Amino acid sequence: MATGRRDYTWGFLSEEASEGRYKEQFIKYFNTIVFPSETKVVYEYNIPTGKILAIYRVDISCNSGVDCRIITAVDLTTEIDRFFSGENSIIFSDKSPRVLQAGQNFRVIFYNLDIVDVQFIGLVNALLMDVI
Repeated sequence: MATGRRDYTWGFLSEEASEGRYKEQFIKYFNTIVFPSETKVVYEYNIPTGKILAIYRVDISCNSGVDCRIITAVDLTTEIDRFFSGENSIIFSDKSPRVLQAGQNFRVIFYNLDIVDVQFIGLVNALLMDVI
C-alpha cells in the first residue's frame, strides 16, 4: 500500500503549463542626477517583436522640495504629465494596466524645475508577455 503524497491532482494545471512560461516580471530601476532646468529621458524601452508589456505602476521620487515634473510617453505621445515634490506613484491598476504592443516605445521623462541638481529615483513595475 502506497503512502505519502500523490504525484498528481485531478483538474490541476500548474502555472508554468498554462501561461507562466509566457510571462515574466519586468521591473526596471533608474537613478540619475538632473541638472537645474534640464529635461532628461531617464528610462526608455522599446517593446520587442512578439511581446507585449503591461505596465502596472511607475514609482518616482526626487530629493527636491520644489515641484518636479514627470512625463510618461508612448511613441512620443504624452500619456501622463504630472507635477510632484518628494514622492509620487503613477498607478495604472492591476485590473487595467497600460498595455503596450510590440514596436512601441515607452519613456519616462523628468524635468528639474529647481535651481539646484536633483536626484531622481524611479521604478517601472510591469509584466512582459509573449504574444501567443
